[in-house]
Amino acid sequence: MPSTARGWRSPRRRLVILAVACATAFIVFAVYLYLPATQTVVTVTKATFIIVEGKTSDDFYYFGPTEVNYTTGFPFNTTPGAHFTIDLEVDNFDTQFPHSIITAQVNAPFELVATSPTLPAAFETLDDSLLIFTFQAPSSTGNYALTTTLETV
Repeated sequence: MPSTARGWRSPRRRLVILAVACATAFIVFAVYLYLPATQTVVTVTKATFIIVEGKTSDDFYYFGPTEVNYTTGFPFNTTPGAHFTIDLEVDNFDTQFPHSIITAQVNAPFELVATSPTLPAAFETLDDSLLIFTFQAPSSTGNYALTTTLETV
């Protein structure tokens, strides 16, 4: 007895399979677009600069406070591994001698990429200048506090 159906090769069955495949693809694509993408974000919660410095003849620290905490602009978000800058106003309050910031060390997992001007940087008496730090954000998502220690002479 010959069968009128030709198995999976019948036009009707091909049409059904094609319709099911298209519907499945459409559903997968719609779900992909609907679900929010997971964002990888590094949040820098605060920045602190610790200045290891001496005192002037008047018993004042020559670069001012030994700790500078940034609150304006914090926290902020960036992408893992991205570069960002922080400007530090440097004031040499010594009236007799120039002083220098010779090194900067940053806490892990941050990396110090560059400074402008480059270190060591000299500051004349009663000089006020900007020291611009370029950091690299951690490679892992999370909340981080940035601490940079400055060595001076």
